[in-house]
Amino acid sequence: MADTPKTHITYANVRFWLPLIGLLMAWAITWGAMTARVLALERHVAAHDVKIEVMDTTFTEIQITLAQIQSDIAHIREQMDKKQ
Repeated sequence: MADTPKTHITYANVRFWLPLIGLLMAWAITWGAMTARVLALERHVAAHDVKIEVMDTTFTEIQITLAQIQSDIAHIREQMDKKQ
């Protein structure tokens, strides 16, 4: 069997790989932070969608009540005009 040369970890080898590993780690951290932020924003938007639906329902109820009040005022005016 032929002797295989042993490769030792040297400063030159580490110096070559260190920027690449650092770059990959920075990319992974950025990706994780971005994913977490997007999920938080999606939850925030979903909460606001629910609030908007509630507000829309309330707005419709207010419009109905105002229409009833307008009808009542018109009826009262008719009654007052008849008395005069």
